Amino acid sequence: MKKKGLIIGIACICIVLLIGLYFLFGNRGETITDFRFTEDIVVENGVADIAESEIPFTLGEDGTYVMHTTWNAKEDGMISGLAVYNPAGEIVFCVTGESVEADSIEVELEAGEYIAHYYYMTNEEAVNALVEKSGADEYGDEPYTYAVNGTYEITYQFSIRKTDGMNIWLCLGVLAGVVIGAILIIVVLTLTKTDGNIEPKYDERQLLERGKGFKLGFFVEMIYTAFLILMYIMEIKVPVATEVLLFFGILLSVSVYAIYCIRKEAYISLNENAKKINIVFLVIGIENLLIGVSHCFSGGMIQDGVLAFRSLNLICGIFMMIMSIVIGTSQMGKKEEEE
Repeated sequence: MKKKGLIIGIACICIVLLIGLYFLFGNRGETITDFRFTEDIVVENGVADIAESEIPFTLGEDGTYVMHTTWNAKEDGMISGLAVYNPAGEIVFCVTGESVEADSIEVELEAGEYIAHYYYMTNEEAVNALVEKSGADEYGDEPYTYAVNGTYEITYQFSIRKTDGMNIWLCLGVLAGVVIGAILIIVVLTLTKTDGNIEPKYDERQLLERGKGFKLGFFVEMIYTAFLILMYIMEIKVPVATEVLLFFGILLSVSVYAIYCIRKEAYISLNENAKKINIVFLVIGIENLLIGVSHCFSGGMIQDGVLAFRSLNLICGIFMMIMSIVIGTSQMGKKEEEE
């Protein structure tokens, strides 16, 4: 118990120090402008009473910048667009959508007067005109129904931050996050053990079953990857981001392995507390589900009609809850057999 308490105490101190390091370095980057406004837009006979609005801002020096914008329409039927114009009148950032949460890539911008120009569009022609003006070579191919009449209260937010020299600090922040995660894993591994050791202990039968589980998970991943390659060759497009498809394959193969081992009583080691393991899965699952639901309401889960990276929290949460249910049912069945 003393050894376990010492490990937890040291881990807590390290986590506090690393969280401080993350907030000190991970969020480095000077915000130049950040504004928020709400528009009440009335559409009658397919025409909005407010067609557009402009907000000027000034960049005091040349540099590398990242722009961020969000808005969320509570009602369907109208597309908003943002185009940021540089002093020469050229578009340096453009995004359209019913609800949007988007960041630009790092852009080299000169000092001068800029304009954040918002458009409120009620027909496809207006949307295509803005997209073409921005220089994009792709148009959305999904049909959209525009409202003939309606009232829209939408809050728009825009910010731009200078990122010169930020990369090294961002890397340190991410590294701090990784180390925090590693420490938490060590703490969890220690707390879930019945003997205080981090290393799990398995008997020969469990090791054999785990080997079969690894093999099964590997083949699932191979089949899934082959399926993705076939889709790419046949140019079959799905409204899901590439990183989501790849991460889903990892979750799928790991889940197949875990479920097989759980059913064969080979997932939880001889020196692990099954109840504590299940609580860990449950907590992680609920946390990810809550984050995923928040992304649903903020509009960040679907971007440009595609299931985006922010959907991974919801997907991961669902998989974790499935694992928790499987562990729970397996332990209940084992308990009934013993009785």
